[in-house]
Amino acid sequence: MHGPHHPKKREAFNTNFDLANCTSEESYYTSTMSDDNTHLLAELSAFCKSDSLSEDGLREIIQRHGWSPNHPTIPYDFFLSACSNERVTEGIIRYLLLTFPGAGTFIDDVERHSALQKICHNSNVTLGMVQLLLDAFPESVCTQDVYDAMPLNTFCCFTNNLDDEVAVDILKLLLERCPESARYTIYDGSLPIHLASGAGKKSPEFCRLLIEAYPRSERLTDGTGKLPFHEACKHNTVATAKYL
Repeated sequence: MHGPHHPKKREAFNTNFDLANCTSEESYYTSTMSDDNTHLLAELSAFCKSDSLSEDGLREIIQRHGWSPNHPTIPYDFFLSACSNERVTEGIIRYLLLTFPGAGTFIDDVERHSALQKICHNSNVTLGMVQLLLDAFPESVCTQDVYDAMPLNTFCCFTNNLDDEVAVDILKLLLERCPESARYTIYDGSLPIHLASGAGKKSPEFCRLLIEAYPRSERLTDGTGKLPFHEACKHNTVATAKYL
């Protein structure tokens, strides 16, 4: 279903993925953890947001603090931060998932973002990263955030500098795991095809796969009355506009 157009909500959708979330739940868990675990999480949080993020650095921090998962539930916001960081690698994600098994299924309380949502916004995302996160939390591919976006919506709207071959491979995987996601709109009525042909600046082949997954979607308007063709023209994606 198409929803109303909310400029403020669109602005938030376009900018809030990289913001750190500090929720009351996080504060509760932090306050009930041991001092060692509190210090570890504080250091991990800062490091995962930094330009120095590396697998060796993470190992050093975790080994220095002598991490042991003796607390039943901890906030894994640092894992979401790592997935948002353009320095993240498949090795980093794999190591954090092995060290903190609960991190893979963590969803923040503010915007309802999973790690898969975060990585689908990252311009350095790889097929391997998406596969790791899908294996850790298969249901996340069909989970919507507070903007009604599934990971596919997010991936179509962002990552506009991603190599086309990589983008197409990731798209195929997301559609394979959740075919119906091609039919889901975000809050303003935009389908994945609107987002991909417009702000996402995706290729004709990328858009062809979306239309194949949702036939005739190129003829549907968003909540403001725009076709995917209009979005492609607006964002000067000439080849995609010609295809549409």
